Amino acid sequence: MNKKITNQYDLPHHFYEGINKTFDKYDRGEADYSVTELISPPHQKALQNLHKDEVSEEAIDLIWALLGTSVHQVLENIEKAPEEINSIVEQRYEVMRLGKCITGQIDLFDKMTKTIWDWKVTSGWSATHGPKAEWTAQLNLLRLIMINQNVNWEIDELKILCIYRDWSKNEAKRSADYPQKQVGVFSIDVWDNTYAEEYLLERINSHQEAYEACRANKQENCTKEERWHKDDIWAIMKNGAKRATKLFGTEQEAIAYVADASPEGLRIEQRPGADVRCDNYCNVNKYCQWYQNQQTPF
Repeated sequence: MNKKITNQYDLPHHFYEGINKTFDKYDRGEADYSVTELISPPHQKALQNLHKDEVSEEAIDLIWALLGTSVHQVLENIEKAPEEINSIVEQRYEVMRLGKCITGQIDLFDKMTKTIWDWKVTSGWSATHGPKAEWTAQLNLLRLIMINQNVNWEIDELKILCIYRDWSKNEAKRSADYPQKQVGVFSIDVWDNTYAEEYLLERINSHQEAYEACRANKQENCTKEERWHKDDIWAIMKNGAKRATKLFGTEQEAIAYVADASPEGLRIEQRPGADVRCDNYCNVNKYCQWYQNQQTPF
């Protein structure tokens, strides 16, 4: 499904056309699902399919994605290097499961080291706790699809090269948890083939069920994890301080802390939680009954 891209912020015409042409190149062929789609929230994907003729994205909101695409285009030159004859670059494969065609594209497969590599352009803070769960799922599904081709490939390792688009040298000096270099490499756990197969079938069924539910106008919602949910936080603040002295998950804990401490100069500040993906990164939230209900005051 190609993106319908608008230009409400009046970006220069040639730049806007460049964005349009870049994302218009994406083509998963006649597949029912790509790996990227399968690991995405089923409810969100179902709404995107049902409203594909109505959904649009603003060009200015695609700048980070454009940067990621640009990096991939540069790395495609790997294929042209004479020493890379033992690598497969930017190749798409497919399998049939439950009557559905599933497709996945690898960034690079190194035949010598038996390793699938994936390039990601992401925020520096996004990888501070290691690889995301969806990265692990993505690479293991790509591996499963590859080993189901009529080629005796052995794939022993999965790796991700992260390029931190907003990396800050000053932040690296301030925090040991922050990436110390602008590029990071992660090794991904390789799933057992049986588990990977079961996961693939479960994702197909989940997407099919979500689509049927949305088509029947049944209220569905994404999980907390899929919504990137953040709970309410109660912060203990000292007068004049910009940072919290302590953070608590409940108001009662915060009140008890202040009561036990010297309350003079302390105050409790509630920081409302949020569903970050829903609020900022979902182009079908206006069609989501659950989300709209959350916006309606009681």
